[in-house]
Amino acid sequence: MTSPEGQPGTARRPGPRFPLSTPLVRLTRADTLTLRDAFEGIHIFGGLGSGKTTGSGQTLARAFLKAGFGGIVLTAKPDEPATWERYCEETGRAGSIMRFGPGHPERFNFIDYEMRRPSPGKGITGNLVSLLEEVLEVQHPGKVLGGDPYWREARGQLLRNAIDLVRLGTDRVTFEEVAAVIRSAPRSPADTRDPEWRESSRCSQLLREALRRVEGDGRGEADLQTITRYFFEEFAPLDPEPRSSIVSMVGALTDTLLRGDVRELLLTGTTFVPELIERGVVLILDMPVHEYREAGRFVQVLMKTMFQRMVERRDAAGETARPVFLWADEAQLFSTSYDPTFQTTARSTKTATVYLTQNLPNYYDAFGGDAGGRDRTKKLLGSFGLKVFHANGDPETNRYAEELSGRDLQWRQSINTSYPGGYGPEDNASPMSTTHGSSQAMESLLPARVFTELQRGGYERGYTEAIVFRAGEPWRETGRGFARVRFMQNANAPRRRRGGYG
Repeated sequence: MTSPEGQPGTARRPGPRFPLSTPLVRLTRADTLTLRDAFEGIHIFGGLGSGKTTGSGQTLARAFLKAGFGGIVLTAKPDEPATWERYCEETGRAGSIMRFGPGHPERFNFIDYEMRRPSPGKGITGNLVSLLEEVLEVQHPGKVLGGDPYWREARGQLLRNAIDLVRLGTDRVTFEEVAAVIRSAPRSPADTRDPEWRESSRCSQLLREALRRVEGDGRGEADLQTITRYFFEEFAPLDPEPRSSIVSMVGALTDTLLRGDVRELLLTGTTFVPELIERGVVLILDMPVHEYREAGRFVQVLMKTMFQRMVERRDAAGETARPVFLWADEAQLFSTSYDPTFQTTARSTKTATVYLTQNLPNYYDAFGGDAGGRDRTKKLLGSFGLKVFHANGDPETNRYAEELSGRDLQWRQSINTSYPGGYGPEDNASPMSTTHGSSQAMESLLPARVFTELQRGGYERGYTEAIVFRAGEPWRETGRGFARVRFMQNANAPRRRRGGYG
């Protein structure tokens, strides 16, 4: 027999298989978390010191790595990249690590990738603009920059026309050129007739160059006509105040992209593509937000969105398609309005999303702090099939968990005892009569106080407790949609589990 490499006598080894029933983590004596469960999305809550990261988080991370997942890890805290390297080393996946960030050699020119990637839909300017919109939304939550439909469309229209002009007028789209077009676009109808503007403006220069390049190309000529009409007949006559607002909105984006580490990582060369994650690469975004602030957030949200788009395009049919994961601790820093939509196809793309945060108010604040932010939070959480609650002191998060557990008819027993006049039980008097009664009332199956009493983690205990909810299918251990679970934290710690699993 001949191998694919042409060497005789070597048989082709069958690749690994990943059926949906593959067990990942034993939660209780009767219940196991499977690949199918993971693809429903897992959201973990827990207060400071509750063990959400070192308990359920660590357990899931190691399970994904042992099962052969590829994945992308977004980082908020400075120690997270090293933690994930340790997870990979301890699970035999050290060779899968790729770190992306300042001080590492990897580069990813996302514009080149989006314009040239080998799949249908490449080079569509609207796709590139919507990618940039996702990043801007996270940087400016709930503000006019990302909220009002008019400003959003106006900003997108300027970006689309500037990118298309660069595409038609040059051999390669670069963001430096896009920014130059926007800076030099006509600010009044008089500019369009001014010989000095026509000669010095990069926008004008590219319009002339594009006209030369598209001659005889019907589609190119039509595109250029649309671009010219936009800059001359829509953008230039705009009232100065809204026009300056639109330009400043796009300027916030260009200013970030064209500076320092962000420019170096995202606009220079390309040494890898997101598709490597499908082959088992664990891409650690080593630009923690708590160190790099808005620049770190910008890069990671952009890379996360590129990952989401990549997995939505892939063919994950059959049991040989490798599962992948998207991981974000302090998830409120990275979540966008597209996340719920992405979750609707997560099972078909074999993607396990794991988000961790302390409490609901973190999301409210990240999403703008108003009623719209609360609605977005509800929509996001509704897209996760599994929710894990560790000990928490936040009343709103605990009430949310209580509501998830549901209510049921509960029996209440009552005893009424009467004594002779002037006497009571403290007088050792015999009761005259005693009546017993019972009634039914709808009560919460898991009152909010339960979530304040879960055991926190720690080295001495060696485990942390959590309530795990799963929609649509009861756990065998409890016969309900929730189960109380113990997650081990430290393999070397004293094991005082008393029947715990995880």
